[in-house]
Amino acid sequence: MFFVFNWKMNPTKKEEAKSLFDFYCQNLERKNFKKTIIAPPFLYLPLFFKKGIPLAAQNCFYQGKGPYTGEISPLMLKSFQIKYVILGHSERRKYAKETNEEVAKKAKVAIENNLTPIICFGEEKKEKNLREKNIFSQLKPFSFLFQKKFSQKKIFLAYEPVWAIGTSLPCPLVEVERVALKIKKFFSQRGFTNYFFLYGGSLNSNNIRNYYSSLVDGFLIGGASLKKKEVKKILTLVNNP
Repeated sequence: MFFVFNWKMNPTKKEEAKSLFDFYCQNLERKNFKKTIIAPPFLYLPLFFKKGIPLAAQNCFYQGKGPYTGEISPLMLKSFQIKYVILGHSERRKYAKETNEEVAKKAKVAIENNLTPIICFGEEKKEKNLREKNIFSQLKPFSFLFQKKFSQKKIFLAYEPVWAIGTSLPCPLVEVERVALKIKKFFSQRGFTNYFFLYGGSLNSNNIRNYYSSLVDGFLIGGASLKKKEVKKILTLVNNP
């Protein structure tokens, strides 16, 4: 199981970020570092990249360099030994107006620069009859993955139904598994098999075990990743699967 902890735009002070990251290090057995990924805000990434726990950026641009004020290049992330990047999170789709095509362009350039993208997708409303249509419209621009040169590249597919994020109403496992099966079939039939399926949406230490399944390869954890009591309990699960 992989555990991805997304801090989002938190904490606001460098000292708090250092304290929180040190807490992760203290409560996580070194043998489990590789299956734990932490995604702090950009400014904090250089503080942590020598600690051993893999890091993810929360976004990147679809160009390597150039006149793009305020953007972060995948080449910059690579130079700091960042291995992962979260792309297409629902909050970026909502507040930064990112489109499916833009997310796919970012994923393509990330992969070309040996970054592993954590690609987020999920329907906005809890309408089962529209779920599949919405999900595949988000993944359609990723057809570049079916080219031979990408066949051995690794990606994470993070299913985060928007209606479940921060609502205390996580998606039932049976529905998550149904999506996982559809996704795995979609990619496998097109010759791309090097992917991991993650679930995210109102996960915490009390319910995360409910999502242990042969179809779920890990979790994308948001709010709980900032609460030390929650973090300690979740890392106990990481240390003792």
